[in-house]
Amino acid sequence: MEGKTRRHNVLSCILVLFCLTLRMKAQACQSGSKCPQTAPCCRNSNGQPLPPSEGMDWIEPKTGLCSSSLASENEPCSSSCTCAPGLECYRPRTWMCCPPFSCYNATWVKEITEFWDKCFEDPDCPLPL
Repeated sequence: MEGKTRRHNVLSCILVLFCLTLRMKAQACQSGSKCPQTAPCCRNSNGQPLPPSEGMDWIEPKTGLCSSSLASENEPCSSSCTCAPGLECYRPRTWMCCPPFSCYNATWVKEITEFWDKCFEDPDCPLPL
């Protein structure tokens, strides 16, 4: 039994060291910078995806680490920070400029997209505010 416990402890230590090594080797990024294909999403120190650069990063650059984690529901998304299965990257339609793309339930995105497509064809349909 003692040999089994010792082997388990050694394997646990190796796993922790491996994870720390991966964390230390993570590539630093800015919201507009390119991350490698193996870890395409730039995330901040809290693990939140950084929104893609929209030309204003020179005011206050946002930095993080490249990650392979998929974006969760309501998190920012982009072509490099893709959504988890069952979610879709969508920008709500509104008259106010430029709400961010975020991950939403894919079924809801399909329904709301079909609704607005039909609405834009109908002159009596109230447009989004």
